[in-house]
Amino acid sequence: LLLLHGTLSTTQDAFFKLNQDNDTWGAMYNIYENRVLALEHYTLSESPLKNALDFLNACPKACTLDILSHSRGGLIADILAKCDYNNPAPGFSEKEIGILKGKAEEENRVLMVSINQVAAQKKIKINKVIRVAAPASGTTILSRRVDHFFNLLLNAASLAFGIANPLYHTVKAFLLELISQKDNPDVLPGLNAMMPESLFQKMMNISDDSVASDLYNISGDSDVGGSN
Repeated sequence: LLLLHGTLSTTQDAFFKLNQDNDTWGAMYNIYENRVLALEHYTLSESPLKNALDFLNACPKACTLDILSHSRGGLIADILAKCDYNNPAPGFSEKEIGILKGKAEEENRVLMVSINQVAAQKKIKINKVIRVAAPASGTTILSRRVDHFFNLLLNAASLAFGIANPLYHTVKAFLLELISQKDNPDVLPGLNAMMPESLFQKMMNISDDSVASDLYNISGDSDVGGSN
């Protein structure tokens, strides 16, 4: 079992209530025993492609996985499902890689090629994927919440340093620049990947390729919101 947390979260924050529910955790333990993995990953500064590649590099060869994902973790789950060795065409096609055009997407194109190479070596099997509130077609909610998150940081800085302190103005300038660049894949690739208009979303949703995995999507409240 692989656990994938969501945006601005951790495995502990996303899934700890499962451990509090003895019936749920007990049923899971009966199935998986100690065969439970979790990927702690950066959610704003790294793209889902980088997150998926990190997991592929670390996972055992020829492993069979069930995936339980929350929020943005569903994007990583979708990428891993594409890497299933039993798929008609494991990994990303040339058509999909070609969608990410331009210099700003060069790093993502390199990541997709690397994912194909590592997936071919690891030969993993994805049995079942459960996505809870995944932004599978992108979301605009997070962009507004990130603005609020940065505003909270700025308010905290004003309380800590005072608005007359030069350090406060340095922090303010830095946060305002981040907000202005949130749509730029070079600056916040993890956030950009969740924008409905991003090339990453176009690439993930335009493919005609099928996957062998069983995909389940569950709507629900999320730090990202929405599902597809």
